[in-house]
Amino acid sequence: MSNLIRYIIQEDPEKQMKKNDLDYAKYSTSWAPIQKKSQENKYKGYKLSSKNLLENSFNSLISNKSAQNKDEGSFMSGISNIFNNIKSDEKSSSNTSLPQSIAKTAAEESSKIDNVLSPKSIGNDAASYKIAQNNKPNIVNDATKQVSFNDVYWGDGSRKNTHQIEGGYNNNRTNDRGGPTNFAVTQNTLDEYNNWNSSLRTGFNFPKDIKDLKPEQARQILDERFYQAYNIKAIQNAMIARNVFDAEINQGTRAGKWLAESINENFETNYPPNMVISTQLAERINKLSEAEAIKINDAYTKKRMKEYLNLIDKDHSQINNIKSWYNRSKNHYSNPEEFDKLYQSTLDEYLNRKYPQYYNGK
Repeated sequence: MSNLIRYIIQEDPEKQMKKNDLDYAKYSTSWAPIQKKSQENKYKGYKLSSKNLLENSFNSLISNKSAQNKDEGSFMSGISNIFNNIKSDEKSSSNTSLPQSIAKTAAEESSKIDNVLSPKSIGNDAASYKIAQNNKPNIVNDATKQVSFNDVYWGDGSRKNTHQIEGGYNNNRTNDRGGPTNFAVTQNTLDEYNNWNSSLRTGFNFPKDIKDLKPEQARQILDERFYQAYNIKAIQNAMIARNVFDAEINQGTRAGKWLAESINENFETNYPPNMVISTQLAERINKLSEAEAIKINDAYTKKRMKEYLNLIDKDHSQINNIKSWYNRSKNHYSNPEEFDKLYQSTLDEYLNRKYPQYYNGK
């Protein structure tokens, strides 16, 4: 059901990107100057929190492919050695590479790692690891690498992502206004790409019929026409980037608008609601704490769900897509159980009371 709600002709994303700086100066009256870095921030490689302590000292473990074969006991033994070294550093300021105040904070934080689990592989890179609590998958970013299109498209395996939801060629979906779709690319998107006059376009001689599109060609279109053109690539929070990209593919070119609204509503800022994500908006996203990122991601997901419900209210036949839309949104919400609590009653209301006569039961 790709590009399902693209009903209007949008401006050229590249032209929109050039307008962002001017729009930002016009609308962003409450943009605060970036705070000066503190003296201790010169040790920026060290993040003094229990979640990030491992990122500071485990670079060699994270980048070592042999680490993936270590059992949990060996891994936790390595953790213990690191924190013992941190505590030893605290006792001898002449031998430590950190100021005593930082070493002390690190030692105190080390007592909070009881719930840390063994590393889990991310995406297609079996040698990269993330350390996260098990009750909230797909939230903590891998701090050792930049978020790329492949990270966004393929996901980290913890939840269904765009490529898993969309699948291959399909022209039989009930009430799918997107038409024939192949690997998340619609026929209309393929036509647009084949006639797209942009420096971002690197694919030529692609097939005219969506049915003949190859997987690698589809990924190239999605990368250039959406991920790059709407500047999703500037977002370095994988959780938010995946959510925004999936919405861009499935719900039309509204990535920048909904994201700006989510930030403005939660932080009393005034980022212009442009289709293309501005540099300033991306920078603000990339500076979010983990808790703030979860808050914005979930606020964004609620906007997605609201738009799905609005569409059904306007076109009752779209009730036949409500379950797939529900699950798609749930996949990107930080806490699936909380999502069910928020929307299960709404799902039941739409299916059983508002529009049961339009629902075909599938």
